[in-house]
Amino acid sequence: TLSRRVIATNLLSDVDGTALRLTGQVRSVTPDYRRGRVWVDDLGIELPFIPYRFAREGLERGDLLPAFYIAFNFRGPYADPVRTARPTERTKTSE
Repeated sequence: TLSRRVIATNLLSDVDGTALRLTGQVRSVTPDYRRGRVWVDDLGIELPFIPYRFAREGLERGDLLPAFYIAFNFRGPYADPVRTARPTERTKTSE
């Protein structure tokens, strides 16, 4: 399960290194609002997410989850809201 101390080590990105912004449909939310699952239609996958990172209350099955990045940590991929995930700028240098 995901915890409050989830630290993203990487974000799903395009070939240029730009983090991909996605949305999805909420599949489930636990009664304690600590865990949920979201369907990402663009990728055809279901991912875990932490509901209270997206909204303090009110997310239900069938709702559209606001924009998120797919972040990765030692436990695997998960949906992380755009406002909390912090992609780093890549600087290109010529040699």
